[in-house]
Amino acid sequence: MRRLVAALGITSSFAIAWFAFEEIPLVVLGQPTTTGKVQSELEEPFFRALNDKSGIKFRTEYTPINKAGYRDTHQLQLLKGGKVDMASVRFAQNSQEEPSLQGIDMAGLIDNFEEASEVSAAYSGAVDKQLRLRFGAKLLGVWTFGPQEIFCNKPVRRLQDLRGLRVRTSNQQMSSFIVELGAKPAVIDFSDTAAALKEGLVDCGITSKGSASDAKWSQHAKFNYPFAIQFGFNGYAITLKKWDALTRDQQSKLQQAFDEHVQSIWRLSKDMSDASNKSQGSESLVYRLDRALARQIMEKKILPNWEKECKVVQPSCRIDWNKRLLKIINSWASKETHSNI
Repeated sequence: MRRLVAALGITSSFAIAWFAFEEIPLVVLGQPTTTGKVQSELEEPFFRALNDKSGIKFRTEYTPINKAGYRDTHQLQLLKGGKVDMASVRFAQNSQEEPSLQGIDMAGLIDNFEEASEVSAAYSGAVDKQLRLRFGAKLLGVWTFGPQEIFCNKPVRRLQDLRGLRVRTSNQQMSSFIVELGAKPAVIDFSDTAAALKEGLVDCGITSKGSASDAKWSQHAKFNYPFAIQFGFNGYAITLKKWDALTRDQQSKLQQAFDEHVQSIWRLSKDMSDASNKSQGSESLVYRLDRALARQIMEKKILPNWEKECKVVQPSCRIDWNKRLLKIINSWASKETHSNI
């Protein structure tokens, strides 16, 4: 009996030691390489150094989605089906699949980084809840490309100047917003937009200033109206199967690593946006009138249409949205009123 106990003890110790040295496989789907500095300078280096960043022994296989052969509209299904363990989820592209990804970045709502930060903090929990329930995934963090601004091949100095123009959009909600301005939306992949501008298939495109610069939109769209239609939110999600396989200590370390990584993207996005130009624009009467118009479109058209869509998968979605965001939005309106007195 003593020999059996001793043998079991040796076997158990060997198993623990083996587990301690074993690497944890992690298949990661990243941002497309066309997204520029966020992908090349922050995201890919982060995953290459994930073991050092987290203190966990991963065997990470990181691949940008455009090199993996998948469409970026299928990321949530890839997580749900277990094809990947983690994904850098593109919210706009996956918003038809999951309505909460539209709720966090409502067209016409957010004006600046401070507001974007407030919305992200308040509504990320709703996104996480839906990803868990519907796709078996946990949200590790939300970040932004920055204001999704207007770039055109002809002068545009206010929203009304878009009337009659063909505008590249990235999602259905943005398209609906553009329609309300009398423009003609065209949902085109980001990687195809520069060519569409060059060939005159569209007159304008909407993206962040950093992304437009990296994609060389300025060669064909020399006019920029720094008005935020949306704020380009994205996030990181890990399958619950992979997350639950980690120890609590490993979960804590991994979450901390992503918290720091996400904050670094927020800083880069803010640096890449032209803060001085944005600030000057927001002080003009035209800009303030356009912001009021955008808020009106959001409240009367975008929000009700979103509610109809999201109720199909989450009957209480509007109640939850109001609970998390209405007080914050009202505080913005109060600040604007006082600043205009």
